[in-house]
Amino acid sequence: MSNTQPTQSGNWARGVGLASAVILVALLFKGCEKWGNTPQKPAPVVVTPVKAQAPVASKDVEMTAVNQNKMFMLSGTTPNDAIKNQIDLELKRIFGEGKYLNNLTVDADTKHANWMGKIAGLFDRFKLPGTEASVKGDVWTLGGTAGKLKEPLQVFLGEQSKVYLLNIQEAAQTATGNAQDALTNLPPDASSQEVLNALSMQIINFPSGSAAIPAENQAVLKSAAARLTQHADFLFEVSGHADNKGTPAAILDLSTKRAQSVRAFLIKNGVAATAVSAKGYGDSMPVADNNTEIGRLKNRRIDYKAL
Repeated sequence: MSNTQPTQSGNWARGVGLASAVILVALLFKGCEKWGNTPQKPAPVVVTPVKAQAPVASKDVEMTAVNQNKMFMLSGTTPNDAIKNQIDLELKRIFGEGKYLNNLTVDADTKHANWMGKIAGLFDRFKLPGTEASVKGDVWTLGGTAGKLKEPLQVFLGEQSKVYLLNIQEAAQTATGNAQDALTNLPPDASSQEVLNALSMQIINFPSGSAAIPAENQAVLKSAAARLTQHADFLFEVSGHADNKGTPAAILDLSTKRAQSVRAFLIKNGVAATAVSAKGYGDSMPVADNNTEIGRLKNRRIDYKAL
């Protein structure tokens, strides 16, 4: 009995050891299998660079053209040098060297107008002395002797452009209507500066030599006054401007009286007298060419600026 038990114990121990060895080998083999594999590198991430988008132009092209004193003069803005150069070649072809002035400036923030695809042949229509044109975007306004150009120019430019004859009364009515619409569409919490911006859209077509505010402008001024009374601490100036017709003293006096007339009207309709001042600037700050009928209309204006 004593010899049998140790033998069985030894056999059991050897069996356990063998099993352990088998398990260990298996584990080592499995580990080696893992260790032997070369780790797979993750695929590189390909980043496609995003091209920065060019800023979108925000301004309409604006130009003034006039043919007078045997000289064709063009001023305003154009989107790029290519268009300016193309126009220059056309003017040289039509009027000849030394008989035109191309005072266009390049402004990258100027939008491309539809008529720019029809520059070839466009300025042939302005050979007639005394012709005037004002361009804003795709809207052409003709003045001076350009009345007979309206229909042929409209046909040439096509439906994407609009051609009008200058009519001061109609221009004033349209501008005043636009100002009233702008005021009506302002939110209730609009700032005083937004009110002034809308008010500046109108044209007050004063009678010649007079500072009396026409009836058609009074509704817009009343609407603006009602808005401005909500901001008693806002200070602003009514600025009177004029064209260059007349003596400097008379021009300055008339622009001052017109600014004072608008100030008095606003005060009468609720704006605090301490909030608004008036000043005339005569013809010292033109925004357009006083040599043209269109330019003089633009220069005869009332502006509003915060103080």
